[in-house]
Amino acid sequence: MATTNFDQFIERTTVVTDELLPPPDQANITVSAIDSAERGERVVAEAAWPLLLKLHGDYQELALKNTQRAPRSLLKLADPDRLVVGAVVR
Repeated sequence: MATTNFDQFIERTTVVTDELLPPPDQANITVSAIDSAERGERVVAEAAWPLLLKLHGDYQELALKNTQRAPRSLLKLADPDRLVVGAVVR
């Protein structure tokens, strides 16, 4: 799942719904943002779903990526297209 939101709504919702399920059925979502692109690449490579890809970062990060320079900065850290395409293909 990919989002441009900065908040943690999806993560919090997943935790709440996980508490309603037995441990083997819980989602245990992994979040990958600008500062943790390697985590997202690992999830895709290992098919350890679900994955939440925060395209513009998280509001708790030091440098949000919603500026004109953001796409260039993001590409320097990881290849988001490869990450998204890899997730879709699997």
